[in-house]
Parts: sequence; structure tokens; C-alpha cells
Amino acid sequence: GLVHRLQALRQSSQPRDRQVFEAAIHMFCGKYSFFPKYPDKELRITGVLFGSLIQNSLLPTNELLETALRYLCDALRQPPTEKMFGFGICALEQAKWRMHEFPQQSAQILQLPSVAQASPSSIETIRASLAAQQHQQETWQQETWQQQQAWQQQQPASLDESVLATSSVASQNLDMDAGDIDKEANSHLQRVYAEQETIPGLVHRLQALRQSSQPRDRRVFERVIHN
Repeated sequence: GLVHRLQALRQSSQPRDRQVFEAAIHMFCGKYSFFPKYPDKELRITGVLFGSLIQNSLLPTNELLETALRYLCDALRQPPTEKMFGFGICALEQAKWRMHEFPQQSAQILQLPSVAQASPSSIETIRASLAAQQHQQETWQQETWQQQQAWQQQQPASLDESVLATSSVASQNLDMDAGDIDKEANSHLQRVYAEQETIPGLVHRLQALRQSSQPRDRRVFERVIHN
């Protein structure tokens, strides 16, 4: 199908293929203002393709992804008698398995009774995925805390100097604002989510941050824990 062809173009080793892919996506999304003029059948097909682009991560930039999500929510806010509402439902039914990645847009959609009536399975999928994601995050935080406590009980009062040195190198700029503190704190969590670091490794790093003599390190530690 078209989605498979687009995936092949995007993953191609040929620069021209990737250029064709990006041009096709930008051209398709650029026609959104004309969608209401499409005949019903063609508009439904367009909705399925639109949702498939979101579901399969085929929007090449974050800006384009945010635009597509805005279009989706705008369509779903239309009265159920409008053609674009049907477009939105077709798109949502394709993208529903990935919507939990976008909490803000998911919250907007869950508040629309017309969507729940037109596509109850989409609402159920979004709610279940959000709940599973929340549970996974809470479980991970609990396990991290338990690992930290266990590790702390097994360690001497002072940490290995090499660990503190590593933490210090990552903390040279003491004047970073709160936004940068949050960004670094989130990066520690994301490395574990991406399986680039183990939980014991993160606990070790948190201990180094907590016991560091640098105020910025301790702020990063606090932000990770409160996240």
C-alpha cells in the first residue's frame, strides 16, 4: 500500500528517495484546507491515510507532527454532521494506538462526547494506553526509589571519587536556568526508558548528584526524584 511505499522511501539509502518522501508528505498535509471539498468516499480514504501517517511516525518533523495533531483535533471538534468530523474519526481510528504519546491532544479528544459516540473503541484504546503508561511510570519510579535505598545502605559514607568527578564534568555550568535543570533531569529518565542505562546505573548517578558539593547537581537530583 501507499504507507508501505512511503516507509520504503523514508528508509531508503538514496537521498533522492528521501527527498521524494518529504515532498510527498508536505504536499499531502498542505492540502488540508481543500479536504472539506473532497467527495465523501475520497475524504474517508484521505482520513485513513492521514491517521496512518501519525500512527506509523511518517511525519518527518516535529512541527509537521504537531500540525497534523492540531488538524486532527480541529476535525473532531466539528459537529458530527460535518464532513470533516467523519474525516477526523477515520484518522483517529488509525492513529488511536499512538495517541497516548500525545497527552495534551488525547485529553482534548477524551472530552468530546461526539467522538465517544462515533468511535467508542478509539476512546477505550486511548484511555487504556494512557492508564498503562501511567502505571509503567509509577512502577519504574517505585523500583528506582527502592534500588536507590538498597544501594545507599550498601555503600560507605563517601562515594567513589571517579563517580563524583563524572557528575562534576556534567555540571560545569552552574548558572543554567530552571528549564535546563529540567531538561537534564528528564534526560536521565529518558536514558533508562530507552534502555541506554540500567536502573542500578541511574541510582548510582543519582547518589553522585545528591552528594555532590555543587548546588546545581543537587537541583538536578531533586528534579529527577520529583518527576
